[in-house]
Amino acid sequence: MGIELELDGKEVEVHGVGWCWQRVGIRESDMVTARGVFVSMIEMPEGCREELILFEQTIEGRTYGNAREGIPVWIQLS
Repeated sequence: MGIELELDGKEVEVHGVGWCWQRVGIRESDMVTARGVFVSMIEMPEGCREELILFEQTIEGRTYGNAREGIPVWIQLS
């Protein structure tokens, strides 16, 4: 299960694992603040696309992960 965030009117695909999004309870209408890095992902046959790897996310005032760690949120929560 992937998620997409709206950023400046564009949809951004977020790289991660489904159990992480289920664990934090993210819903479509939630306000999300995210810190991370964009990476190029290769997917055949479509080619290359950019995805966001989250190091920290705040969902409706609840923060998960710590961007200073430089570790993806799903690893910090495991």
